[in-house]
Amino acid sequence: MWLGVSPNLAIWGNGLEVYTSSTEGKQADAIFAQVIGCESDGLWFSEQVLGQ
Repeated sequence: MWLGVSPNLAIWGNGLEVYTSSTEGKQADAIFAQVIGCESDGLWFSEQVLGQ
């Protein structure tokens, strides 16, 4: 499972772009691919949490 948290979608999108285009992100994805396989392009879930 990969879990990430961002304060808004713009920051999440920027982080995802940096991760997927970086050497480190590509290496991490290659390691994950060695231990688990998935035919899906991705499963995304979002839940808004409001603090007081």
